[in-house]
Amino acid sequence: MSSIIILFALIISLTEAFAQYSLKSNKLFFGIIGYSIVAMILFTSYNYEDLGHMNLIWSCVSIIMCFFIGVFIFNEKFNKYTMVAVIFAISAIYFGHLSDDLENWSNDILKLNK
Repeated sequence: MSSIIILFALIISLTEAFAQYSLKSNKLFFGIIGYSIVAMILFTSYNYEDLGHMNLIWSCVSIIMCFFIGVFIFNEKFNKYTMVAVIFAISAIYFGHLSDDLENWSNDILKLNK
């Protein structure tokens, strides 16, 4: 997974976290602006990564960020199932990265067979 993809995912997730915070704080205008910025950054990110993979990384990072914002800023409660879900989000990022390695590996094998 290249650095640019991670950077896009972090920027999108931070912007989305801002938009979520704004909506939760009844600041609809800033929430709409935040999600508009998310759309523009996401559109640009598709020049560097496929839709499915970019969405996987962005969604998981956003889940993790919004979970922590909810717990630490809004004092929202969580339970063991929520923690398992966050662990799954972290695992999805890890396995998404492994799929990149497997794809590169399989492409190398195919090149050797020619």
